[in-house]
Amino acid sequence: MDTIHHGWLGYDFEDHGQLQLGITKVPFGLLPYASHNFWFGIPYYIGLADDYDIGVKYILDNGPWNLQLAAFKNAELGDPSNLERYSYDPVTTGAARNEQTNTLNARLAYTLEQRNDCSHELGGSGLWGQLYNRDTNNAGDYWAAAAHLDSRCGRWNVQFEAGRYGYNSRNPAAISDRNITFGAFKATHEVAARANFGVANVAYNVPVNWRGVDILTCYNDFSLLDKDIDGFDNSYLNTTGCAIGIGPTFTYLDII
Repeated sequence: MDTIHHGWLGYDFEDHGQLQLGITKVPFGLLPYASHNFWFGIPYYIGLADDYDIGVKYILDNGPWNLQLAAFKNAELGDPSNLERYSYDPVTTGAARNEQTNTLNARLAYTLEQRNDCSHELGGSGLWGQLYNRDTNNAGDYWAAAAHLDSRCGRWNVQFEAGRYGYNSRNPAAISDRNITFGAFKATHEVAARANFGVANVAYNVPVNWRGVDILTCYNDFSLLDKDIDGFDNSYLNTTGCAIGIGPTFTYLDII
């Protein structure tokens, strides 16, 4: 599979601001990642972590404040039928042919600095966009909101995130609106149309004196999806493992 991950042009302003135009990361939730392991957590598979879309984004990074505002026209490829993609998005394969468009994003975070090499980022995120159906030619909408805490003290990193999302599709009468088809990496899966989600991660950077080993980070990442729909089972994902950095390479040893 060959695909584009990101690609943008940027301009740095003198007031600590930056403008990005192109395929850029969606500003939502824990950044840069809502996990420590190679396979990520549930937010990634529902398009709410490490997601890239095409549009324009403004970042203001001024002291303890970080503000990010974005407007995205489409998902990164501009072709919802193409499953050769890195980011998980609604796709038009299968019975329910929906695609995201005209999405607005906002993320605001504040970092509290403390003594003893500790910092705590508190933040909130929100997004709203249209969900266009290619069969009915009607547009529903979708939205998501989340709050997060990213705490770093010495060698420890603790992350929490809690949020909710909803997809209001305009499918043909015979097609259920209880789920949305997501796709990436040449495959698809069904996602509940409305749910709460949560993340609780902890990681420790182990001090090592082994020749050749630069970084050893061990972690436990937990995420869940609490679905509104009657008859749907909730989803849980827990990953325990370590990431080993040796020069330019990383090796992940995970139990999922």
